[in-house]
Amino acid sequence: MEGLAAVRQALATLLQKGADTAARRQADLWLQAWRASPGSWRTCLALVHNQAQLPEQDRYFFACSLRFACQKFNGDILEQSSVKQVVDQAASALVALFDRGTGGAVAGQLSAAIAAIAVRAPLWDPNRVVTDLAVVFQEHQQNMMLTAG
Repeated sequence: MEGLAAVRQALATLLQKGADTAARRQADLWLQAWRASPGSWRTCLALVHNQAQLPEQDRYFFACSLRFACQKFNGDILEQSSVKQVVDQAASALVALFDRGTGGAVAGQLSAAIAAIAVRAPLWDPNRVVTDLAVVFQEHQQNMMLTAG
């Protein structure tokens, strides 16, 4: 996860109460450029999926950034070849959040990311998208139940 320390530092600067306005603006611009960079979604997805490591505000930022990548689906940020991986891991993270009873805002962003892909990516037949996504979630729910039991 290249640059994770830099991302987290910029995020801390942006969210720090009483921080210098110029420093906050610079951090905001840097974060906007980072999340629009090719492959940034990989870091976001990995961190949202491994939720125990980060404070809620960091997880929310990474979930929002993942949603941004999915909404801007055009190959610049999120490649077509990675769509299935994103849906699978985002669904897994979402099921894990609900299993722990900690859905909240992060779950909302993950749901929006999956919905954006479902609408924009030519992965599914439009007549089967809901059915296919239901299968993905059912598989993750079954896996969660097997590992918990």
